[in-house]
Amino acid sequence: MAAPAAATPDTAEDIGSYREATYTSSPGVNEALLPLHCGVSVRIEGNRYTISGGGYTRCDGNVARIQHNVKIQRSRWYGWETVAKKSDEKWNNSAHSSWLDYDCAGTGIHDYRVVVTGVATPYGESPRTARAYDQIDEYNCGG
Repeated sequence: MAAPAAATPDTAEDIGSYREATYTSSPGVNEALLPLHCGVSVRIEGNRYTISGGGYTRCDGNVARIQHNVKIQRSRWYGWETVAKKSDEKWNNSAHSSWLDYDCAGTGIHDYRVVVTGVATPYGESPRTARAYDQIDEYNCGG
């Protein structure tokens, strides 16, 4: 029987903000002139054998598209390992929520975090991005 493939660490990430972040444009755009203010909030929770988490984006008005990339990660001796992920989107709306569950039974004690990267695209304008995370430390899954 072949040995399972070794997990590889995620590349280093500049996550940005803890629990909440404001959507911003690429450098050089004056944020004060943007017509819509959007923000993303992130939440994580543990429920015995499950780690759950996700993000919620809210804008002052409708935008063409809101996309979320959600990752649940756990700490390892070599860094953060992504154990679950999903991407989804909503069109022509002012809000969007994404939720993800990870069955962590039997994995032991780890720090877990949920990282959400959101992209909001106003009508006829360039996309804006926000990144935030929430974390649970030393969670004993199933303990």
